[in-house]
Amino acid sequence: MSTMDDRMKSLKREYPEYIPVGVSFLPATWRRHRDGLRKLVHRFPEIFESFMEVEDYDAVSGTYAAGQHVDAWGCVWSNVAEGMEAIVTGHPVPTREDIRE
Repeated sequence: MSTMDDRMKSLKREYPEYIPVGVSFLPATWRRHRDGLRKLVHRFPEIFESFMEVEDYDAVSGTYAAGQHVDAWGCVWSNVAEGMEAIVTGHPVPTREDIRE
């Protein structure tokens, strides 16, 4: 059974052969624990396959970069700590009354 089959079966609650999971680390975690994470990733390549080719541990983009970002839906994301995840601080429809507009 393929990975995609397992994903679809899990979404449909049809007892997949394996439970699909994903593991990721914030850029700030890579910055702080770079050598330890690199060892961990290489020790368990079957779990951390997507991290095997990380080249620039200090590169951040999107909502991981400090500052404010507006997504495709018009939500404003604010990030006060480079490498951490941002939070939504502005919504394109701030009140229920604004929905009709």
